[in-house]
This record gives sequence, C-alpha cells and structure tokens, in this order.
Amino acid sequence: MTTKNTQIEVTLKKAHKHAGKAFTAGDKIQVGPVAAEWLFGQGIIDNPASAMAASAETKKETK
Repeated sequence: MTTKNTQIEVTLKKAHKHAGKAFTAGDKIQVGPVAAEWLFGQGIIDNPASAMAASAETKKETK
C-alpha cells in the first residue's frame, strides 16, 4: 500500500515547473505517486511504474 509521504524520483522528458521552480528535460525531481501519474499522462515523464518499483526496491534494501 502506498502512503501519502511516499516520494518517487522521476526524470523529466521536457521542461516543467514543479513546486515553483523551473526544471529542464533530463532533470530529476521527487514527486508523490499521484503527481507521477499526472506527469505521465501529460507526457512529461516516462511511465512512473518503473520509478515506483525502483523506489520500493530501494526502501526494501535500506530496512
């Protein structure tokens, strides 16, 4: 189950403003799962499922 505080690192495919700051294509930002899905739907990031899986795997390793 995903919690509200879960953050995922995603790589932008094109310029985007996030949290009041401008980012360019290739930049990495931390977003929640809902924001990741929205960014994917807008074509701003690639499929966030792989980022979510990688984030979950990293959390398992740090426990």
